Amino acid sequence: MCSEAGGSVDLDLFQLRGYQALLILRAMRFDEPLPWTDRTLFDWFVEEVDGVAFVSGGPGNESSFCCRQTRVIQMSGLGIRIDDASTWIDAQAAAPQGLMQPEGRLHQGMQSILVILVHLARVSEAGGRKEVCPEPWQDRRPEDLGPWGVEYYFLTWLADHSGSNFLAAPGSNPSFYRDVARQDAQTILETRFCEQSLETPGPSALLGASLENADPAR
Repeated sequence: MCSEAGGSVDLDLFQLRGYQALLILRAMRFDEPLPWTDRTLFDWFVEEVDGVAFVSGGPGNESSFCCRQTRVIQMSGLGIRIDDASTWIDAQAAAPQGLMQPEGRLHQGMQSILVILVHLARVSEAGGRKEVCPEPWQDRRPEDLGPWGVEYYFLTWLADHSGSNFLAAPGSNPSFYRDVARQDAQTILETRFCEQSLETPGPSALLGASLENADPAR
């Protein structure tokens, strides 16, 4: 635990996991450019986000979102099993039936915190959310690279293009983490878009489409 007595600042466990997630974003590299930016993941993130606030939850703070303050991501402690974030994926956590908003969905672990940060950084980049589909919590198409599209591609890049330092699972199944990321990407693809066409965009995809197609508040 980071503490003032240990020469750091006092962080609770939630703040510590968030700090660790930011360190991972800074270190992570891919063997192909991300579809929505030419920059590294961390360089893109810090360009589009001015800060990350950690709230304990409660009325008005039930879920993580962006941005009550300009370009500041609000990370809620409700729904995130912080102890599980000591590993990349909690092998005992099964994805819930359907998607819940936002932390309760998909598999718990450090990956879940990273996915939320990336999704909400895209919301910050787009300047907010706009409802574009008949059903809530949807973008129009993955290739429009709205927040759900970026989340889909981030999970796909974790599965297929990330360095082995983060995605080599211990034990008898070293592909477990990649398999989970691929499964979670497929779940996003099947549930978070009101049009199902999929064309892989180039590495320099413009933000203009996401300004028109960002999702409503999670």
